[in-house]
Amino acid sequence: SSNQRAFFVYGSLRPDDVSGMPWREDWLEGSISQQKATIRGRMYDDEYACVVLSAASSVVPSKNTVRGYIVTYPSDIYRMKLKDADEIEGCPDLYEREKTTATLESGDKLECWVYTRSTCSKRKQVASGDWVAYQIATDKAVAKVNEFKEDGFQVYEGQKNSKGIPAFKGRLSAMIDEMVLDATLLDRFEVDRQV
Repeated sequence: SSNQRAFFVYGSLRPDDVSGMPWREDWLEGSISQQKATIRGRMYDDEYACVVLSAASSVVPSKNTVRGYIVTYPSDIYRMKLKDADEIEGCPDLYEREKTTATLESGDKLECWVYTRSTCSKRKQVASGDWVAYQIATDKAVAKVNEFKEDGFQVYEGQKNSKGIPAFKGRLSAMIDEMVLDATLLDRFEVDRQV
């Protein structure tokens, strides 16, 4: 309908997406709300996240749930955001835009647009229905950084200040910058050494 202003996003347009795609920030700008939600469908990994909608009567609900966000726009920018989303998703050539009903964490239901791809490869189902969690779990580098953060940024040699206090107090980017600087300085003295 012409007053429909909500999108269900589950991949690179999610506010918490970890892929760093350049279009996400611009597309989310101006949204009224970004709320966690689910829809009935199956998610697949076909290089990109792909969703195929499921009937409401699907037998195994847990494998037919896609997790993402409802993003809502005011009516004055909605048409522009719809056009932008169609372009980002390659609609109608790669993805199709379909109406569906999303369930918010509150239990409220909301009609929205979702981009689906019924022709995607069904070889790798994302059983959790959560693309961001799946990306983190399958990206070993991201998983290692997250493990490092969860372990409280374990101190490496040379990371304490002169008073023996941890120098970075959980500021990961500052610590990584210092580690790179340390490695660069060490490499100057021994050209064949690579860290």
